[in-house]
Amino acid sequence: MMKILIDCSFMDSTQVSGVYNCTYRLLNGFKDLNDVALEIHIIIQPQEKEYFTKLFPSFTVLLLPKRLSMVIKKIPHLKGYIYSSFIDKYIVKKNIDIFFCPYKSIDSLFCSKAKQVGILHDAQTYILKKNQFVKGKIYKFFMDRILDKNTFIVTISEEARKNIQKQLPYLKAPLYLIHNSVIVSRKMIGLKDIENQKYILFVNTLMEYKNIETLIRAFFLIKDKIPHILLIKARSTEFWQKKMIPLISDLKLMNRVVLYEKNLSDEEMAFLYNKAEIFVSTSLMEGFGYTPIEAAIYKTSVITTKIPVILETSKGLFHYYEPAKDYRILSSTIYNLLQNPDSPETLRDISKKLESLYLPIEQARKFISLFAEIRNM
Repeated sequence: MMKILIDCSFMDSTQVSGVYNCTYRLLNGFKDLNDVALEIHIIIQPQEKEYFTKLFPSFTVLLLPKRLSMVIKKIPHLKGYIYSSFIDKYIVKKNIDIFFCPYKSIDSLFCSKAKQVGILHDAQTYILKKNQFVKGKIYKFFMDRILDKNTFIVTISEEARKNIQKQLPYLKAPLYLIHNSVIVSRKMIGLKDIENQKYILFVNTLMEYKNIETLIRAFFLIKDKIPHILLIKARSTEFWQKKMIPLISDLKLMNRVVLYEKNLSDEEMAFLYNKAEIFVSTSLMEGFGYTPIEAAIYKTSVITTKIPVILETSKGLFHYYEPAKDYRILSSTIYNLLQNPDSPETLRDISKKLESLYLPIEQARKFISLFAEIRNM
């Protein structure tokens, strides 16, 4: 029986993010491994107990002690150091084989009493923090030390691995590649507020490097030729408020560009993806790029930037445009696809190929193989 302790202390069931979704999918993959002698323990925040025990009843739950939470809020970079003794005692008591963190970040937990594996999704924060001299130095100092404590580091695409090796050439731990999984819902729940709309869909975080401005400007060029709205499934950010809302106002698109902030279930997201006429991703930088893959699995035509990581994970099955910031080329690509849509047969074929590649249980099996290899070293 292999015993795995998983750091889920960064999870917040009231929030939606790419990292959270990836972690839930991997946990579901572990849960479904009925043919493997496996004992899963998860570390969570106390307020998450009801949610996680309901979702994963077969997992053993370890709650972080509340008495230290106020200290952590004031000094988040020290979270791993503050909890390390607590984690080590649990590892010894339960005879844990592997300590696993599905999201290596500045506030990840770590230990000294078990072999450690962590997923470093990409090097984006290292890259973005270079523009912030003081914060960047602090981030790099703590993050480098957290990564040094890992026996192995996993990343989610070949392109992400290349970027990590470029940004962190001094990394001591071996770097493995295991792609993310993509889960699909077999059911769909309709959304009354959009079910009668024709829309072009964007699902991503509203950060500058996601390049949403290019999509908005592209949409503006064809708005009078099409009946669609541009539906943006995301949460508002400072960048959106300060940069994009004034742009949308200047272009007189307030009634045609819709920010959709509702938290949606998997079944509702399935409806959102499936009903979109086209899904567009304009991102300049990704670790994996799972939202366009999700859209394609739900049989929606996809247009993306031609960045290497998307070409890798989409297997060349999408419509691509370049240069990534050329809104005129994107505009014509969208319009041409609306006029000459993919056939249902083509969309079904793409869906089947991608779904078979990114099953959560297959990702979980790859991790278990890695854990077994590390345990026996």
